[in-house]
Amino acid sequence: MLYYGHLQLFIVSEEVARRGLSGVVDSTLRNNEARMDYNVVIARGINAEDVLKLYTPLEKIPTYSMQQALQRSEKDWAPTAAINMDKMLHLIKSDGQQLVLTGIEIKGNRKKADEKKNLEGFKPAAFFQYDGLAAFKGDRLVGWLNEKESKGYSDTTGLLISTSLELPCGNSQYTGLEINATKTKIVPKKKNGELSYTIQLYYTGDVVENSCESINLTDPSVFPVLEKKAEEILLGNAETAMKWAKTHRTDLIGLGLATKRKYPKYWKTVTEEWDDVTFPKTEVKYDVQVKINTTGTIGNSISPNQKAG
Repeated sequence: MLYYGHLQLFIVSEEVARRGLSGVVDSTLRNNEARMDYNVVIARGINAEDVLKLYTPLEKIPTYSMQQALQRSEKDWAPTAAINMDKMLHLIKSDGQQLVLTGIEIKGNRKKADEKKNLEGFKPAAFFQYDGLAAFKGDRLVGWLNEKESKGYSDTTGLLISTSLELPCGNSQYTGLEINATKTKIVPKKKNGELSYTIQLYYTGDVVENSCESINLTDPSVFPVLEKKAEEILLGNAETAMKWAKTHRTDLIGLGLATKRKYPKYWKTVTEEWDDVTFPKTEVKYDVQVKINTTGTIGNSISPNQKAG
């Protein structure tokens, strides 16, 4: 007999998720020993049992290692979402925002994944990796977001806590910016019976690396230039995620939820057809602002052309 009190990670095969999650989680929810704070992920292109058989370094129980990696990844790298069972059920049942779950894959030699010798040597022959976000409509998986789309989703839904941006300056050089604070807000506006939206995305961050000879970090006029580049990247991510959601007719971002809160009477008139009819035609604008606070403990890095004295 299974004991559900120690559940840490609930892994669902992609094939099963495409048929629907409701039947899969029913037995777990009926068990009074099960908590609701364990995370749920989708085994991308493989069976869930193959992931659970994987030998992982450091931790004897692979699901603990996977759960910790997922939660760290959501905080420090945008394209993942650590959704627990409680939130998953809320999104499936609620109207106004659809469910998104993180995908997990096995990389490397899958044949050695469930063998102890997978841990021999410096690098395991097989290892797990979180890859892409699984987008749902109701309880059914409808497709996968790529990295750029996943970042845009995390940005616009407020999941992003910190991430890194590479601001290119040509010749494979870039300035590294670490985003360490974000503020997101979806603002609906109804005019002449038509709805439009402004998504406000405000970020602050620090320069953590600079290999661009053309960027002089001791010059205050450089900061607006870097901030503009960062804004363009973040805007592109957000627009790409919105385009994917509209194309697949599933409101992942939560425009419907914002509408429901501000215009509850209007929402009742469009609820039934929201994802398929109204949402794909909505007008969305963005207000993206980036503020760079510091450049670390030094101004400019040592140029490759500089010689030590």
